[in-house]
This record gives sequence, C-alpha cells and structure tokens, in this order.
Amino acid sequence: MAPGVARRLSTAVRHLWPPVTLLFVPLIGRLDPSGATVLVWVVFLPSVAVSLFPGGTGRAAPRFGGRLFGASAFPAALSLLLYFFPGKPETVATAWIVAVAGEAGGLLVRRFRPGVVPFAAAHALMAGAALAAAALLSAGRDLFVFPAWSALLLPVAAAAVTRSLPLRIDLRLPSLLAVGLLAGLSSGGEPPGAAWIAMRAVWALPAIAVAALAGVRTGAFDRRGALAGSFFSLSVLTAFGPGGALILLLFVAAGSAPPRLFRRAARAKRTGRHAAANLALPAFAGAVYLQSLEPLAVAAFCGAVAAMLADTISGEVGIPFGGTPRLILTGRAVPPGTDGAVSLAGSAAGVVGALAVGVAAWGGGLIGAGGVVAVTVAGMAGSVADSMLGASLERAGILGNGDVNYLGALAGALTAAAMISIAGTETITMVFA
Repeated sequence: MAPGVARRLSTAVRHLWPPVTLLFVPLIGRLDPSGATVLVWVVFLPSVAVSLFPGGTGRAAPRFGGRLFGASAFPAALSLLLYFFPGKPETVATAWIVAVAGEAGGLLVRRFRPGVVPFAAAHALMAGAALAAAALLSAGRDLFVFPAWSALLLPVAAAAVTRSLPLRIDLRLPSLLAVGLLAGLSSGGEPPGAAWIAMRAVWALPAIAVAALAGVRTGAFDRRGALAGSFFSLSVLTAFGPGGALILLLFVAAGSAPPRLFRRAARAKRTGRHAAANLALPAFAGAVYLQSLEPLAVAAFCGAVAAMLADTISGEVGIPFGGTPRLILTGRAVPPGTDGAVSLAGSAAGVVGALAVGVAAWGGGLIGAGGVVAVTVAGMAGSVADSMLGASLERAGILGNGDVNYLGALAGALTAAAMISIAGTETITMVFA
C-alpha cells in the first residue's frame, strides 16, 4: 500500500472509529467483567492496529510510549476500571462515553480555536451531551444506573482538566481513570444533592469573579488564564468552602507578589495552561469530595497546594537570598535558578509556606490541629520530589517544568492522604456535615 494511502486510511480510522465504538457501550452491561474486557480490546483493535503504521497518525508521537501507547490507552484504562469496579458497569460506560465523545468535541474545536480553554470547554459540553443522551436512552432498559444528575458534569470537568494539562505524556489513560474513579465513587455513595451543591456554588461565584477581575486588572494573568482559573476554582470553593478559598488565595498571592519583593524580574501573565497545571489536582480533589464525601480528598487538596506553595516560596526566596545552591542529588554547586538546585534559605522558606497552608486549612475548618503537621510534611515531600525530578529527568530533557510541578503536587497530595489515613480521618472536618 502506498504511503500516502496508508496515511489517509489510518487518519480516517483514528478520527472516525472512536465515535463508532460508542455503539458497543450497551454490551458492557450484559457481559461479565472478563467478557467485557475482551469486548473492549476487540472494539478498539482497529485504532491499535493503525498506530503500527509508520507515520500513520500524521503527527508527532507522544514523548512516552509513542503512537502505540496512545492508541492502546483507551482499552487499557477501561480494562483497569473493569478490574477495580467489577460490579459497576456504569463506571466503565461513563468513562467510555466521556472520553470518546469529549475528545471528539475537543479535537473538532481545536481545528478552529487552538488552546487549552476551548478544548476543555468543548470536551465538557460534548461529553455532557453524550452522557445526558446515554442516561435517557438507558432509562427503563435496566442497562446502567448512571450517577445522579447533580453529579454528571463533575466527571466531565475532571476529564477535561486532566486531558488539557500542558504535559508531554499522552493523557488519555489518566483522564479515563479520573472520570472512571469519579463515576465509581458517585454510584456507590450518597453525594450531596444538586440543590445543596448549587447553594454552595452561589457564594463562590462572586468571590471567583472578583478574584479573576483583580488578576486581569493587575496583570497577574490574561483573560484566558482568568477564565480557566475560575472554571477550576469553582470545584474547589464549592467543595471546600471558605477554607479552600483561603488556601487558594495564599498560593495565588505568593505567585503574584510584586517583583521587587523578591528581587526578580516581572513575570509574564499567567495563561490558561498555567491555570490548568496549577489547579488541576485541587479541582479534581474537590470533584472527588463532592461525589463521595471522601475525607481523604480534603487531605489530598491541602497536600497538593502545600507542595505547590512550598516549591514556589522556596524558589522565590532561595534564588535571591540563598547564596550558591547545590543540586539535591549530587550536592554540586550550581548557579541560582538551576533545575533541581536547593539552598538552606529556600528550603526554610518552603517549610514556612507548607506550614501556612496547614494553618490556613485548620483555621478554615478543613482539618483538625493534628492535620497541620501532616499537611506541612506533605508540602515538603512534594517540594523535595519536585527538586529531585528537576535535577534528574528535567535536566535530562525527559520532563518539562510543567510536568515536574504537576508531579510534585501529586506527591504532596498522596503524602497528605496517606498520613491522614494512618493517623485517622477524624482529623478531617467534614465540610458537608
């Protein structure tokens, strides 16, 4: 087959076949987990097959795994969800619909309006419409029990957030797992009703609008950054209330401090990509809490922001005031601002930043006094992970700065959740209690 024909054929399959797979979703509810797993891989086999053609996708391959990894991410993620939620076919159905329909909408809009915010908005709208249609079609047919109407858009938002992050890796696998996790949690518990969520969101909207307007007026971020930040912050403020707002305010204020305060040049305005990278994990934690009232989601939120603030403050203080920093892995002296470099002054400032998040979470009623230590330790763990990744994978060109920051925040979130789980979730103040 001529290379041009093979390229056109594989491009057509790559774009047109995933929406066709939605016709097979009803079969998930009629098969056992083993049969459903086989079905998933058979249905997505054409997409996996065309990824094997050289140049078949007509675009650069992702940094990790190449075209084959990207094509196999859908069936791999759905198989994992079938394993973790064997008795909940609606979990796999929801993830399948959101991922395929959402990505189709996002890719369509991207042809005309490139950027994170248009992609996320189109992803959410298309996935939400597909979920609504699926819920109506399955009503009375004993196929699936989809999450409550009040929770439908939260998994959609989570998928849009994770799929839009400015990372170099292919994000179809984590976005599918994120939406599947939310669907599984919501279908197994009793999340707050739509009226309660709406009541909490009402007070959050004016606060977010004021903060976005102030940020644009002061030049802290551009209009797309303000729009994306508002979208992600709504999940946080709705779930965690004034305490969540106070914690986010600490982080935004540290990143938007006047340049003369830290003897640095003025930063460029924050864009939608910056908002997605910084607020993805907090927004996801908020969505998980709204779905399941899981107290560990509160800990994960606090730990993620503590890690980001500790990293931000350590850099702001360490570069101008820390003297000659050293690489965290080798101890070799390097110029200030080098990836993976640390200094005593910067590390001390990072501890203060993480502690500030813990105290704010305690003062805001999210955690008890015992949780302050856990959040502080989690913040420093995330900052150390950030530095270690910066000194190794970022310096080697494998990861970008956005990747490292995101993974550092993830380390902080997981550390806080683990410590609170060991200490006992009674240290968490139930926000909806």
